[in-house]
Amino acid sequence: MTACLPGQTRLRIPCLAAPQEIHQENGASEFAGKSTIGEPASSIELTSFAGEHLFYEAQMFLAAREALRLARSQSFEMMNTRIEVCVVHFRNLVDFFYLAKPKVDDVVAAHYVPDWERQRPALSTPLEKARSRANKEMAHLTTRRIAGSVPEKAWDFNALSTEMRPVIKSFLNLVAPGKVPQNTIAELSKI
Repeated sequence: MTACLPGQTRLRIPCLAAPQEIHQENGASEFAGKSTIGEPASSIELTSFAGEHLFYEAQMFLAAREALRLARSQSFEMMNTRIEVCVVHFRNLVDFFYLAKPKVDDVVAAHYVPDWERQRPALSTPLEKARSRANKEMAHLTTRRIAGSVPEKAWDFNALSTEMRPVIKSFLNLVAPGKVPQNTIAELSKI
């Protein structure tokens, strides 16, 4: 049996094994328990999701990376805006391929490729460090933020793109034909 979030009607995506609801606060449920991939949704539903949302993540990462490359003398705020957009979409892509404990409404590569966790390349150290940094610096105010203008504060999105290519290639080679639309395949292949 699988569980979906209340109100999840626009797109029926593969849901994860039923978690335990632990409490409700301000109308939002929180869940506990280990998540596992549940039964797959139809290919049409997954294809539609990939055609809109996975495409969007790849497209926005590429656009933000290019905007950073073309940026000349811009204000501190505008440069940081471009960096943050790139980081958010980078993190979403890495999580799509490597999220260890997806929540009931997360869509991950394992929904598209059977036994994905065993077939995908291992998460590289640079991707893991960048994802951890994105989690700490973009989503939370923490003492783990890098202070000042030191070299390690810079984001190298070209190098991170290179690090993502093996998992993207593996995903595209393993996903069943027709499960991911051509526009999404083309966009992912540009990374």
